[in-house]
Parts: sequence; C-alpha cells; structure tokens
Amino acid sequence: MGYAAFLTDVRKDHDRAQKLYERALKANPNDATILGNYANFLTDVRKDHDRAQKLYERALKANPNDAIVLGNYAAFLTGVRKKYDRARKLYEHALKADPNDANNLGNFAGLMFILNNGNAANELLQRAIAAETKDPAENLATELCFYVFANGPEKGRPAGLAKLKRLLVKRGARSPDWDLSKNVERATKDRHPDSKWLGKLADVINGKADPSVLDDWPAWKNTKV
Repeated sequence: MGYAAFLTDVRKDHDRAQKLYERALKANPNDATILGNYANFLTDVRKDHDRAQKLYERALKANPNDAIVLGNYAAFLTGVRKKYDRARKLYEHALKADPNDANNLGNFAGLMFILNNGNAANELLQRAIAAETKDPAENLATELCFYVFANGPEKGRPAGLAKLKRLLVKRGARSPDWDLSKNVERATKDRHPDSKWLGKLADVINGKADPSVLDDWPAWKNTKV
C-alpha cells in the first residue's frame, strides 16, 4: 500500500497505482486498511464516488472500530454526499476509538460549524489544535486556522488569520480538494465581517488561486507575518 500511495502522490502514476490496489484487494479482500485506502484513491483521484462508498462500507464491515477509516468515510459523507447526520455519527464513533486523532477532531469541528453547533465545534477545534501541535501537519493546520478565523469566536480571529497567512505565504502550505464552501456559507449567515473574502481565502487554501487574489483585502494586508 505504501508503494501505491507513492505512485499516486509522488509519481502521479495513477494507472499503475490502481493496479496495485486491485492486486492487494484481490489478495486481501477483507483488509480494512486496503479497502479504506483504495476508497480514498477512488474518490480523490478517480472521482468514482459510488465505488468508493461501497469500499468504505466494506472496510467498516471488516473493522468497525478503525478510527482512520471511520474518519475518512465521515469526511467523504460530509464533502461528497452531504450526509451530515451519518457523518456526525461516524466521527463520534471514530473519536471513541481514538480520542486524540487530530484529523478527525478538526474535520468533525468543521462539520459541527456547518451544523451551527458552535459550542461543540469550538471544543473540538481546540482539541484538534492541541493534538496537531504535538504532531504538526501543515495541510491540517491550514484547515484549522481557517475554521478559527471563519467560524470561531471573534477574539481568536486575528491570531488565526496571522498563522494562516504564515502557512500560506511563508510555508506554501495548501489543503487541496478540501471543501470549505459550507463553512463559508455558515460564516456568511453568521454575518462574518469579512465574509466576501472567505471564498477567495478558501480557494487559496485549496490551491485553486494564488495568495495575490487577497492583496486588496484590508485584514489580509494589515496582518503581519
């Protein structure tokens, strides 16, 4: 599985990677890790969401308590299917299996902001930040900082934006393919003072736009890094 991931992420040889996933699955048809990783590949690379969902279901049948598979499937249901109720249950299950998984904590926080449950979202977000600090991951950090600035309490927004700007401009961090549109919608409904810029900020995080699209944004210009 490591070689298939290498071919996907580094070599961009998706055809060969898929053949390796198929061989691994044929040899181990009930391995939750293989099933889950292949599902990630199918939805992220091939956009074959129907088959990916079947593989996620098979993975959970093989190991119902795999926190990584639970979290990845919950993210799929949130971003692709918009099945928020089931995603929420899967995140809850995942955090029972591994209470300190930074990715699941952060992604669950993002979902709870979408669902307008600010108290739960902020608690999850703080736990995610604490967990991520122990095991830094720049793509996750960009997402967490976005939630802090877009959806979190007003008092924490300047620091969140400052860290986000450092990550994006100084470190070149990005989180491709992560759908932040519903969090932008929630911030707009909550009358965020910079709501008209959040979509552009999300595009920069996703790698769809250069940070220069934010040059005319006063809050961005006035944030020192």
